[in-house]
Amino acid sequence: SNFEPRTPVRAVVDGTIEKIKDEGAYGYHIFLQGADGYQYLYGHLKRESAMYAKGAPVSAGAIIAIADSTGSSTGDHLHFEVRNGDGSALDTAMATRIYDSYILKYRDYNGYESPDTESD
Repeated sequence: SNFEPRTPVRAVVDGTIEKIKDEGAYGYHIFLQGADGYQYLYGHLKRESAMYAKGAPVSAGAIIAIADSTGSSTGDHLHFEVRNGDGSALDTAMATRIYDSYILKYRDYNGYESPDTESD
């Protein structure tokens, strides 16, 4: 997904921050271990923008970091992946369609929308 510079990104599910790394093609990236058993990867984030420490619990809709262009990237965007328990990625296009509206502004299944909260 292409974002405006410094766009906050949100947890799409309840879970735990599993890893925060700054290396390789994904640049600064976060792995969120979902309570649903899936692992969620957020890549090309702004360096040091993680809002939670490794091991911290996070609620769906919480701002977890800021989108940027770190790693092998040609512009501000978010690399988003959903992975099975074995680490294999699900179909990225399908995952993006399912979760896209949740990443920037969380909407739960009852239609509740989180307030627009900016984080610097």
